[in-house]
Amino acid sequence: MKFITQRFKIATKLSLYVLLIGIIPLIVFSWISYDNAQQVIVRQVSQNSQELLKQQKRYLELILTNLESLITNITSLDDVQAALQADADTQGTYAELATKAKIGYILSGYILSLQDLISIDLFSVEGAHYHVGDTLDFSEVDEETLDRLFSAALDAENDVLWSGIEPNVNANSTHHQVITIARMIRNIDGENLEERPIGMLLINYSIESFYDTFAQVELGDDAYMMVLDANRRLVYHPDRSKIGSSVSNALLARFEGDSGTLRTRIEGEPMFIAYDRSALSDWYLISFIPERSLMREANRIRNFASLTVTIFLVFVLWLALTMTRDIAQPINRITEHFKQIQQGHTDWGMRLPEERTDEIGELNRWFNNFLDSLIAKRQAEEALMRAKEQAEAASRAKGLFLANMSHEIRTPMNGIIGMTELALDTELTNQQRDFLGTIKTSAHSLLTLINDILDLSKIESGKLELIEESFHLREMIGLLMKSLALGAYAKNVEILFFIDPDVPDALIGDSGRLRQILINLMGNALKFTESGEVVLRVRKETTAARCQRLHFSVTDTGIGIAPEKQDVIFEMFSQADVSTTRRYGGSGLGLTISARLVELMHGRIWVESEVGNGSVFQFTAEFGCNEDVTLADPISTSFACLHFLVAEHNRTQGAFVAQMLTHLGAECCVVEHGEDVLNALSAADAPADGYRVILLDAGLSGPDSYVTAQKLREKGFDPERIVMMLKAERSNEWEKRCSDLGVRHTITKPFDDASLRAVIADCLAEHPKLPADVKAGLPSDEPPTQRPLAILLAEDNTTNQKVATLLLQRQGHNVRVARNGIEAVALWQQEDFDVILMDVQMPELDGLEATTQIRATENGKHIPIIALTAHAMKGDSDRCMAAGMNGYISKPLQFDKLIEVLAWASEEDGSAMKAEFWT
Repeated sequence: MKFITQRFKIATKLSLYVLLIGIIPLIVFSWISYDNAQQVIVRQVSQNSQELLKQQKRYLELILTNLESLITNITSLDDVQAALQADADTQGTYAELATKAKIGYILSGYILSLQDLISIDLFSVEGAHYHVGDTLDFSEVDEETLDRLFSAALDAENDVLWSGIEPNVNANSTHHQVITIARMIRNIDGENLEERPIGMLLINYSIESFYDTFAQVELGDDAYMMVLDANRRLVYHPDRSKIGSSVSNALLARFEGDSGTLRTRIEGEPMFIAYDRSALSDWYLISFIPERSLMREANRIRNFASLTVTIFLVFVLWLALTMTRDIAQPINRITEHFKQIQQGHTDWGMRLPEERTDEIGELNRWFNNFLDSLIAKRQAEEALMRAKEQAEAASRAKGLFLANMSHEIRTPMNGIIGMTELALDTELTNQQRDFLGTIKTSAHSLLTLINDILDLSKIESGKLELIEESFHLREMIGLLMKSLALGAYAKNVEILFFIDPDVPDALIGDSGRLRQILINLMGNALKFTESGEVVLRVRKETTAARCQRLHFSVTDTGIGIAPEKQDVIFEMFSQADVSTTRRYGGSGLGLTISARLVELMHGRIWVESEVGNGSVFQFTAEFGCNEDVTLADPISTSFACLHFLVAEHNRTQGAFVAQMLTHLGAECCVVEHGEDVLNALSAADAPADGYRVILLDAGLSGPDSYVTAQKLREKGFDPERIVMMLKAERSNEWEKRCSDLGVRHTITKPFDDASLRAVIADCLAEHPKLPADVKAGLPSDEPPTQRPLAILLAEDNTTNQKVATLLLQRQGHNVRVARNGIEAVALWQQEDFDVILMDVQMPELDGLEATTQIRATENGKHIPIIALTAHAMKGDSDRCMAAGMNGYISKPLQFDKLIEVLAWASEEDGSAMKAEFWT
């Protein structure tokens, strides 16, 4: 009903309501009446048909019983049995003639007693034939039929064989088809006391008489009856030509029991069938009544209902037309006027007639009133539009003024900040340094505010566009976190970050705007966190074709945000509480800008927080991803089967370090206190081969890290296998204390997995007792096996630069680093190098283009250029060769192959690189 109310017009609705109220019940009632009439007719016809068949079956069985009595009487006669047992030698003699005359006389009396008998025949086993019937010439016998009947009578379970329709054994008879009943005559052998057949009695009954009897049965129009014998041949059928033909077993297979009814199709016509089987003869009586003749009365009900429904539909159509003229057309006229108003083609002087006193007249009056109010509103809107145009002109002027003022303010601000930096490098009193520090801080705050206002202005005007460029996620975040670490540690707040290992490093997007979002979120978290920790975590959310959706979360242990304020904080110049502005400062633009930037990156930003329990700011963003570029990792070492002990007072940091090492294949034990480190070394479940490396947090307590390191040294643990994890404000005092303890390996927090792997690999490389499979992947301390080379390393990734430089310098080589292809070409032109290690993918000018420029301008000696790249797809080596490179080494770098390439480069000019260097 709701669907009709919402979807259709008024006239249609009323018509549907009338149909629902009137015609549907009428149709249902008619259908029920028709169905009930069908059921009554079928039930009555079923009863009548079965009763009629039972009557015909009784008549049939009466005929057959009389025949059976006749057969019994004949076969019981001694003369008949004696004639059948007569010796075959007497044939043709007077005795035989006398016997035939006697048997003929006897059989003549029986054939006269039953009117419709055709003939009675006696056949002895010895070959004698006695006949009484319609022909006197019975000398010619159908031997095939006789043999078949004789065999059937001999094998019959009952005394009498009701064979049914058969060819007449007497070939000279005028009745070629007869109904045949046979009985085998047996005698008891006096010697063996066993029954033995001596002959057969054959009764032939008239088919015409049988047909005339059943043809008188009245079954109704188009109905008919069939009688089947035991061999399922037609004994009776209205069509005389079909008598004697066989009936398909498919129909008989559907009969269940000795009698019943069923409905099926005969030659495509629906048919009602009743059947009854005679237990005496195994004959079937079957009636066929076409359903079309049965359903004539029911069809009259159906036709009457159809006529009634048709008349009702005509009435509904008339009612719909009337409704359309009186109600729908005026409403449609009002709708058309509304459409014209919406399209702006309204005749403002038009009015609808109001003389009607019904609802339509009331609707017209209200429409006229609405039109009057619309005219007044239109006039007001025109005035408002003029005011809006004036406001937009003022807004454009404001934007122009804001841009000019930003330029005018930024120029002296740069001078203030620059001169303050220079002044801070001179000799100053403490008060002067304090004053200048305040000036510097205030200047940076003012500059940040100006930048935020400009960014917001660009976003609001739709002029801010993201830059699509390649960048390394881990390097960008690592540098960002190190820049924030000093301020965090000054507040005694731990600052941590973790990037899931499956997050791709080489991304395509606006790294500057991503950094701005992270600075805003991390800065807010640090601002509102007095103690505890601030954690940045990055994980992969979904992956599509050459696209990555990353999930960033910033968790803090700060003051938290009330639920009712969590949506407000993303609005301009808004904070969760006015008092926070006074206490913590800030313009309230950072989160607004971050939210708009996240939208431009096809992501969303939200916050989960509870007052007093910290906050979790989360956002998603989409970045392009080159599937051929993987995370650049210059060290191929696996820490599988090595045990590490991590001592970290911050549980989150400890869990992150353990997860990093576990991803590298190591097994980790994490403790929180200095005493736990000493206990772990002597514990019963400590690894049998000991801990390969111990990572100590510089902020351990009970005892502290340096006392713990001293005790480890006293217990015989090599201090060069200790990595001290220092905070960002590492000092000369800390470095000296580590050196005094023999601890040479330190790492500054916060750090990523590449930095951790590099320092551990450096630590493990100095210990020859490591397993051979681990030692093989680590840098070697063996003296250089070739002359020192001047190497130009073109690499844009800072971590890769440091590690590759360390590896090469340990082999005695001199290394110059170029951060992109442009710097590589410039350095090659200015200095002499023995070999160039060229990263393929670099900003500004990639390795392939840089190589092409070098080959195009070099004169004299051909310098070897080796490709260092994370590309390892089919066809990459071909592109490197086409650009003019001499070798190809894929990342992560295989140290032994790099040494082999350098050894070759120190002896050759690079004109013919060995084939294995292209694999």
